[in-house]
Formats: sequence, structure tokens, C-alpha cells
Amino acid sequence: MATGSIRFEYDEGHDVYIVYPKWKIESEADCQAWFQQYVDFFGHLGRKVDAIIVLDEFKLGERIGSVWGTYRAEVHKRFTRHSVRVHSDAKVGTYVSTSGVIHRVATDETKDVETALQLIELKRTHA
Repeated sequence: MATGSIRFEYDEGHDVYIVYPKWKIESEADCQAWFQQYVDFFGHLGRKVDAIIVLDEFKLGERIGSVWGTYRAEVHKRFTRHSVRVHSDAKVGTYVSTSGVIHRVATDETKDVETALQLIELKRTHA
């Protein structure tokens, strides 16, 4: 049974969602449940958003990274305009980069939320 949660916080001053997934993805069923949490939250907004994804409590199990990468790409294609990751471990970072290349979605990562906010502001001015 897939178990995990995602906390979404809206930073109105910066018009950015800060996303805190608490998951260990082990199977495609986990990927589907993880993806559905994004659909349930962002689907009703009616627009693409800027997001910072804080990955302190997000892990990938053995042999699921490429499957998860496809779901990750769909999240970003459907729901985000600019996105930046913070604190991914080496495995997650590798699959973020791989899926970014394969599916042409964002792979940016920074050291902290404040730096991510600055990067999103910079991307907005060059969009």
C-alpha cells in the first residue's frame, strides 16, 4: 500500500508554492499515489505555478527511479512554470537530471529555499 504525504505551502509575497514531499517511492503504485497528490492539489488552480520542492524527506527505492522520473516529468509539464529543487540526495538528484534530459523538464537545484526564490525571480525576468 502506497503511503506518503505532500505538504503544500503558498508564499503569497513571492507567488511561489513550497512543496514538502514526505515519501519513499518503492513501486509504480507509490508513483501513482505521489502523482495523484500533485493532481489533487494543483489541478484545481487552473494555471501553472512556480514551485520549490524541498526534498529532505523524499527517497527513491531500488529500481524505481526511471519510472518515477516519468511521473515527475508529467507533474512539471502539467503544473509548473518554474521549479527548483532543494536538498535532494544523490540518487534523487541523478534521476531528476536524467528525467529532465529525457522529458525536457526543469532540473534546477539550489542549496536552500532562499536561493531557490532568487533563482525563480531571475527566471521570471528572463522568461
